[in-house]
Amino acid sequence: MQKRWLIAGALALAFAGAAHAQTYRDSGGTVSFGVVPLVGCSSSGYCAGPASATNPLPVSGTFSASLSGFAPGGAYATLSASATSSRVALPAGAIVVVYNTGSSAAYAALGGASVAATTANDVIQPGGWMAFTVGSNSYLAAITASGTTSLNLSGGSGLPTGAGGGGAGGSVSVSSLPADVQPSTQTISAADSASTSTGVANGQTFITGTPTANSAASFALSSAGAVDVEVTGTWTGTLASEISIDGGATWVSQGLHQIGTSSYTSSFTARFAGALNVSGHTQFRVRATAWTSGAATVLIRSSLNGYAFYVAGSNGVPAMLGATNGWTPLRLSALSTTVQSVKASAGELGMLQCYNPNSSQIYVQIFNAASGSVTLGTTAPTLSIAIAPTSTGGWALANPGVNFSSAISLAATTSSPGSAAPSTAPDCNAVFN
Repeated sequence: MQKRWLIAGALALAFAGAAHAQTYRDSGGTVSFGVVPLVGCSSSGYCAGPASATNPLPVSGTFSASLSGFAPGGAYATLSASATSSRVALPAGAIVVVYNTGSSAAYAALGGASVAATTANDVIQPGGWMAFTVGSNSYLAAITASGTTSLNLSGGSGLPTGAGGGGAGGSVSVSSLPADVQPSTQTISAADSASTSTGVANGQTFITGTPTANSAASFALSSAGAVDVEVTGTWTGTLASEISIDGGATWVSQGLHQIGTSSYTSSFTARFAGALNVSGHTQFRVRATAWTSGAATVLIRSSLNGYAFYVAGSNGVPAMLGATNGWTPLRLSALSTTVQSVKASAGELGMLQCYNPNSSQIYVQIFNAASGSVTLGTTAPTLSIAIAPTSTGGWALANPGVNFSSAISLAATTSSPGSAAPSTAPDCNAVFN
């Protein structure tokens, strides 16, 4: 009988211990009866407590879903966009897809009945599209930087697929890059006398103000990486290629590579075709700095893709010199006050070495002009090299050399600027490209 009581007592203690191990105690150690602990129980009987917002129940597992694509709802609208903001009521649907079916980039914004778009809004490239979640908006406004374009709006629901959209099952497809943009041609028939040129750091010039009417062909750029330009027509004058990064308020000269040649310049006196990189710029233009007669037709085509770098010694990146692309040597015997032509067009001067046999210093004047247009003593030289008495002087540069945008001409005088001939004419050697 005593043995049975001992066994019963042991079992009671065991069950009591098991129940105690599952009892919920709060952070102060007080037992809460009738509470089932869900998380954080330890072997000592302390539990963190029931699941709550501050004591979440850990759950592990997987989740899968299928996302449906865009389903047009049969509601449509159209909008003609120009350089002045216009708007249209949104078609019914939680999602509106806007297609740009024209040739100019459009900038779009959602809003109410008075919404207006600016070129700082989301851009829809020609031939591209963009999807908008309508929300509380009721209108879409659009504008172009220049020219016109047409927008088609389709209302519906679901996740649009294509350029960055997700398809069923989470697939993603990517559309092709936007097509190149070719705005309408513009005509130049007068010289610009209204703009203001201001010299700034390191010889650079800022050009501001509104050009004279018909003196400039200006084009807005929309996320363009490169521009091809072609100028045709029958005309006599001087044209300059320029770019702007502030919406056309300030312009600077920008050279371009004349396709099929080694020329890289920003000044033109005849028809030409060229290309340049314009990433980060808002405008490109061709402006007449001088004009005599005729009309020049300016055509550009901008591309999202950048123009391949043109490597030329005159533009800060040394060109590879070789048997067919190197310095041309030139010996100038008895150089004096008769201006000698080194090169009749734009080029580089890589070396000039002269021997001065006289007992007094002489100067070799170097002009960025054709020899026939230089008047010694009046035309300012681009460079003036002093040669000490009975000495050899000058300089030699690794490629690239010194760039001359018009031509390269030389003369020797007793002063600079000056027109008096040395007693004995020096002999000189030069190399050019």
